[in-house]
Amino acid sequence: MTIEDLLTMRAGLASRDSPSHRWEGFFEPKRSADWVAHVLDLPMVDIPGSSFQYSNGVSHPLSAILAQATGRAPDTFAREALFDPLGIGDCKWEKNPQGLNIGCEGLWMRPRDLAKVGEMMRAEGIWQGTRVLFKEVVRALVAPRCKATLFDSFGYHWWVEPNYYVGAGNFGQFLFVAPQAELVAVFTGLLDFDDFLLPKTLFQQYILAADTLRPHGDGARAMRALQALVARAARPKPDFYWTAPEAGKICGDQFTRTIEPAFGLRIPQHARPMPLVGAHEVMSLKTTRGVVLQASVAPRETVGTSPVDVLIRHLGNQGGAPDAHVEARGELLLADERVVQTCTLAYTWQGTIPIQALVVVADVGRHVVSLAIHTAGPIAVVEPFAASLWFGNDPSTPV
Repeated sequence: MTIEDLLTMRAGLASRDSPSHRWEGFFEPKRSADWVAHVLDLPMVDIPGSSFQYSNGVSHPLSAILAQATGRAPDTFAREALFDPLGIGDCKWEKNPQGLNIGCEGLWMRPRDLAKVGEMMRAEGIWQGTRVLFKEVVRALVAPRCKATLFDSFGYHWWVEPNYYVGAGNFGQFLFVAPQAELVAVFTGLLDFDDFLLPKTLFQQYILAADTLRPHGDGARAMRALQALVARAARPKPDFYWTAPEAGKICGDQFTRTIEPAFGLRIPQHARPMPLVGAHEVMSLKTTRGVVLQASVAPRETVGTSPVDVLIRHLGNQGGAPDAHVEARGELLLADERVVQTCTLAYTWQGTIPIQALVVVADVGRHVVSLAIHTAGPIAVVEPFAASLWFGNDPSTPV
């Protein structure tokens, strides 16, 4: 097995951590004591260098190789060789428990800064008149090395099409570079699995078509279609409900329920509805930053134990978090001047990502209402959404 086999996803390892396998093996290295050793110890399913099979795992050894070859941590080397020359200061590259930057994920930067990387690549290594990469290096990175799956070909960790190349990440993070069209496009999102390639469709059918065909004939039509898509995206979203509007609906930045027990709260912008789980859940949302909001309504006699215990049991049995536990308890003053009990849960999702959940529990008549907000960030950031909770049909009238 060679470094080129790793760069071109032709390592022949049975990682099973790609979209074609629904990321079945994605978390396996993260449960091991040594991520790199785990990947290299995987069974072989093909001769290295013989066929393409996308693998997130093979990027971990590449990160280790980069550290050994440069004598510096990959994030330090990246900052010196790439980020600083491009003027990218606000970025972060996550590390695994062994202190090595994660090869396949965890690089946080602003879309505008990712576009700088694309523009430097489009200009064959030059950024604002200064050479950052040798032209030969850029050409080697994006040269088609083998036939691929999601796109036509694969280079050195770049997907390649005849007239553009792509850096593609999970959930809709895409960087498109079309040198001949002098075009760079960045997409960010939180797409479902079935919509994974939506950015490719939008780029090819609208953005690239509008640019390459120029403002006449089909190009003008493509530009009008692109402008229509932008206008549609800017329109307010219609109300959304899961089972019935009165049982719980999303309207703008608010969730409201008008049947007993009636309540509502403010929700984060761009929160996306998720399927309801269980008989008592009435709201389930996920934001582009991975914050999950869940609300449940249960008749008092069916709860049996505290909603917090029920949530902990669910996280342990089905949520991949057997270590879920109560970290703190307290009280919260809500928008309707009601004081409710709260607790903070802590757990590790899939054995890798530390999560906290702010849980609010309220007795309302014959029901118990619970709200849980899960986040990988500070609890203080999501607490205002919990504090916006009100009961009754009018948020200005305490009940």
